[in-house]
Amino acid sequence: HWILAITLDEATADQYDYSSFLSNDAFYLINTVDVYFISQDKEASCVASLTRDQYLDSSAYGEYINIQDRATNGITAYDSAFQPVATDLSYIYDEPVDGDGLVTFSSNGQYGLQDAQGNTVMEPSFQYIYDFYRDYAAVSTGEKEGLIDREGNVVLPAEFDEVELNYYLPEDPESESTSGYGAFGYFSVIQDGKAGFADETGAITCEPKYVADAVENCGISLLMTDAQGNVSIIAADGAETLIEGYDDVSALYYGSGLLYEVRNTDYQEGLIDWHGNVLLPCEYGDISLSADGNYAVTDNYDGYIDVYKLAFDQDGANAETEAPAETEAPAETE
Repeated sequence: HWILAITLDEATADQYDYSSFLSNDAFYLINTVDVYFISQDKEASCVASLTRDQYLDSSAYGEYINIQDRATNGITAYDSAFQPVATDLSYIYDEPVDGDGLVTFSSNGQYGLQDAQGNTVMEPSFQYIYDFYRDYAAVSTGEKEGLIDREGNVVLPAEFDEVELNYYLPEDPESESTSGYGAFGYFSVIQDGKAGFADETGAITCEPKYVADAVENCGISLLMTDAQGNVSIIAADGAETLIEGYDDVSALYYGSGLLYEVRNTDYQEGLIDWHGNVLLPCEYGDISLSADGNYAVTDNYDGYIDVYKLAFDQDGANAETEAPAETEAPAETE
């Protein structure tokens, strides 16, 4: 949607913005920067003309563009009419507007949220507001982190060193991302270098006592291997389960940290939940989850696959599988 048309003046090697790769002695300074917006019907219009002092850098996000002022070093986001919609952004690559039209704004060195109409959604109360991932955004006081929702409500107070992203979520249909904060009402937190969990009321459900560098964050559970090679799953509800009898244990993508793939010494795979309960025995050549996290797909490489529907209770504490429907695998294609 954006084109910058920059006019240049000849300069010297002592001070320049651009140099020519065709010549070692060709140097240029910015004179003007004309900002063009291209509409959906491919019509371009010049919406602003900036001087060199008004332009240092830029980054475009759809119908919005971030401009860094050379004189003040401040970063402002503008809409297609070049009206400011967010000021004093922290970084040139900050996404100024999320999917709901929320923008950050600052007052007295603190950031808050406004909607697309300029109404205050959350009063300025944090030093940083990071990007929203699905329903939540991390916020920071400069020393501690917490979480807010899209209504500006504080979900987790800013009392933690870090609130960690969950990379094992079901795929978001719009962004195709598997990243987000939490699942089934639980959130992964770091405090004093130790990993644990809190719920959506802010209550600690699993005390941060596991050295963060020594465990694998799988979403709403941790995978821990001790010095003797024993593997345990630390669930967000506080349950710690020693997993025995398997050659390998790994979290399943799209499973949120609730579902784990296990393999025996014969390389057969099965499915367990975050408490070690067996959902599918080790009888399959391969097990994977559908991108929405609702189905387990098993394959014995015999030309057929079985699809099991997963049923979760309200708080995500347990999962069950329904009887499969046998499905012929599609023919291979070259």
